[in-house]
Amino acid sequence: MKTGTEKTEYNRRGGFTPHSTTPVFRNELRWVFRLNRRSARHTRLSEGFTLIEMLVVVAVIGILSSVLLTSLGPARDKAKDSRILTEVNQARALGEVTSNGGVYVGLGANDTERGAIVDERLLTLAEDIANQGGLLNLRVSQDERAFLVYSPLNLKVGQGATEQINYYCVDSVGKAGFYADLPSLLTIIPTDAASHRCP
Repeated sequence: MKTGTEKTEYNRRGGFTPHSTTPVFRNELRWVFRLNRRSARHTRLSEGFTLIEMLVVVAVIGILSSVLLTSLGPARDKAKDSRILTEVNQARALGEVTSNGGVYVGLGANDTERGAIVDERLLTLAEDIANQGGLLNLRVSQDERAFLVYSPLNLKVGQGATEQINYYCVDSVGKAGFYADLPSLLTIIPTDAASHRCP
């Protein structure tokens, strides 16, 4: 019978005892790990991205980003148009504030056809509408008894040759709506309050 020391020495040399096969298993594992290390080192050195692979990846990313941007375009325009609608309605509300016995006192000074907007609050709204891609138009009758506010929107109506600019219009009686090519539909006579209405 071997002593514990003899067993240890015998096991260190790679042998085995009848009671334990652990040393042999350990040696096999060491040999496998060495092979794995060598192959991993060899793989790291020999493999990498080729120029063709890199160009393919860049092309795929470019295609995906262009598809994403084209799909986001209409959504961005819709958000801008929503803001323009809000601002035009606010401009109408500011016009209503000046009402005194059916006359919109001082509002005529802001008529965009006759001159520039002078009211600070309307000017702020006009600048914000311009930033969203619109244009604030305020038309006031000479007797200041009627007015209308309108602006072009970003989203067009129709397609191809029939594509037209879409407008949002609201007037002093509260009528509001969307109109394609609105300026051609309006026949505004400065002295006629009834002509200062959305179609």
